[in-house]
Amino acid sequence: MLALGAMVYFTVGNAVGQITHNDVGYTIISDTEATVDFEVSKDRDVTVQCMIHVLDNSYAVVGARVITIGPHEGSEPGDRSEYYRTELRTESRGVTGVVDSCWDIE
Repeated sequence: MLALGAMVYFTVGNAVGQITHNDVGYTIISDTEATVDFEVSKDRDVTVQCMIHVLDNSYAVVGARVITIGPHEGSEPGDRSEYYRTELRTESRGVTGVVDSCWDIE
């Protein structure tokens, strides 16, 4: 039991202050529009920005958008993560949508 408690302590302790992101999915709506679904994990009181890209079949960026994610509610360690969806305009038809990076703006 002590080992489990130590594991939880170090896992949660190491997560504090970190910003992570995961691609969840995307939808190519048309030649000029796409949506990207993603997950961001951060401290609840932190505001971050994330750069979202839509790429074409040669991995060139055909759409980009910076999303601002403000503080959110929660009190449990699992409350650090939330899911988001954003729409992007594109210059030409994309084939995938990804989160390029996220950073703290405060």
